[in-house]
Amino acid sequence: MMTKTTLKKGYKSIATPGEIHGFWTLFKRYGSGKVAWQDLIFPTVKLLKDGYPVTKLMEKNLIIIKDVIEEEPTMKTFFVNRATGLLYKEGEIIKNPELAETLRKLAVSTDPVKLFYNGEIAQEMAAEIFANGK
Repeated sequence: MMTKTTLKKGYKSIATPGEIHGFWTLFKRYGSGKVAWQDLIFPTVKLLKDGYPVTKLMEKNLIIIKDVIEEEPTMKTFFVNRATGLLYKEGEIIKNPELAETLRKLAVSTDPVKLFYNGEIAQEMAAEIFANGK
């Protein structure tokens, strides 16, 4: 049975993401043709792979949702510093190589919409949700 809590947390709270389709549609429809799709995505891939410093605002927001992070193993993976076992703090470097790899695949794809919604990425997401969406 769904409750307000289950709708806000965990895998059951996931909605169908529309950003990839929206970004690709905007790029195809309004792009100048002077900048490649991958050139728009790769700076983010690099940041996620190499890491970026946590800002004071991010630290504050992590503290606000600390209980949610601690309850969700996948959120712990992203927002708890493995070296300290604590939430990331301002100035610490946070990395997300898994998201970097997903975005890299989308960046080099000739059809990122198909890849994301019907291809390998869709299958990976569905399998994870099925396995964890209790």
